[in-house]
Amino acid sequence: MSQALIAEIQQLLGQVMIPSLTSAAAGDDIFEVYVFGLLLEAARREGANLQYENVSGGFSGTCTFRTSPGRIWSQTRPYTHAIIVLPNRPPLEAHLGIMLQGVSGVLHEADVAVLPRSEGAACRINNVEPRASSALLTIECKYYATPLPLGMGRSFIGLRADFGRRKVFFAMNQPPGTVGTLLKKHVEHWEHSIVPASVMDVGRFIGNLQTPFKDFKIP
Repeated sequence: MSQALIAEIQQLLGQVMIPSLTSAAAGDDIFEVYVFGLLLEAARREGANLQYENVSGGFSGTCTFRTSPGRIWSQTRPYTHAIIVLPNRPPLEAHLGIMLQGVSGVLHEADVAVLPRSEGAACRINNVEPRASSALLTIECKYYATPLPLGMGRSFIGLRADFGRRKVFFAMNQPPGTVGTLLKKHVEHWEHSIVPASVMDVGRFIGNLQTPFKDFKIP
């Protein structure tokens, strides 16, 4: 499965180098980058121009992605994010594994997050965490070798309340199972079987991710 994800990631992210992306990497780390790539594909289908940037500015062609929760302003490594520019709209940024401040004031990890570029830049200058309320969308990614525990669904429902119910997505590699039964009753945006072989499910996920970008294009 890891090799299939890695091959698909290279297609989605284009001509960049990702040294950490090998079959020896943790499956959940690879899955998060895969979902990040699907997000960029959704933006591309809505007419976005994409480029990459490291935390200190500039980009050498090598992507460095977080493998544990981190601060958007941390320069311990040259962490990479994507810049998303839609026609006649302020630019956005897509990040992996950053901390966001929920409406409660509590910090939570966002596996994937899309923010206004102005918010990202201000946070990097001032060494503060982005506000979840400013995010265009966030995605919680779950990669398991077995069906997801029901507790994962319950935890996401709580996170969704603190991040903003309509802008939070849940993506898992497994079939829906009991978690799916729970999520369908409480969550607007959730997807299962997100793996390259599940063409229909992946296509539906990309289409759903296009909606926030579609809405953002309307001033």
